[in-house]
Amino acid sequence: MSGNGQQYTADRTLHYRDQQNTFEYYQPYAVIRVQPSQASNSGNTPLILDGILFDQFKFDNGTEKRVPILCRFKDGAGNLLDKARKMRRISGSQQECIAPKSALAGEKARLELSPNGVHW
Repeated sequence: MSGNGQQYTADRTLHYRDQQNTFEYYQPYAVIRVQPSQASNSGNTPLILDGILFDQFKFDNGTEKRVPILCRFKDGAGNLLDKARKMRRISGSQQECIAPKSALAGEKARLELSPNGVHW
């Protein structure tokens, strides 16, 4: 640290983090496109999500922190179609989610994402 740009002293700050009382704030993911736009109701269809803010988490030193993103599907009434699953990271702007088995032939399902399994 320098007050005049000439003399430097070592940083003697005690760096401590209390994990129980540490909060991580994040911006909602922005999904631009999901391909394919239809999936088989027998399940196991890989869906590719193109978007931004998938890689928004960083460690204290600024390096990238890979946080597994979860995906889940709900029917039109808001009922879960299956348990949440970890998505597979393809790149900083692409993730893959596997569609579950469903009896919703011809109906739309809602896809939800979460960085922690609590906030969807």
